[in-house]
Amino acid sequence: MKINNTIQQRIHRDRVKSELMDIFDVFYADCSHPDLCISC
Repeated sequence: MKINNTIQQRIHRDRVKSELMDIFDVFYADCSHPDLCISC
């Protein structure tokens, strides 16, 4: 159940991100995952 909720949250987050990219005419956005950036 926890895995399913995590997947649904990521799908929702990606959908929101793509909608914002459409609104602001962004064709490419390079986003790194926050957990991968250790020294930031």
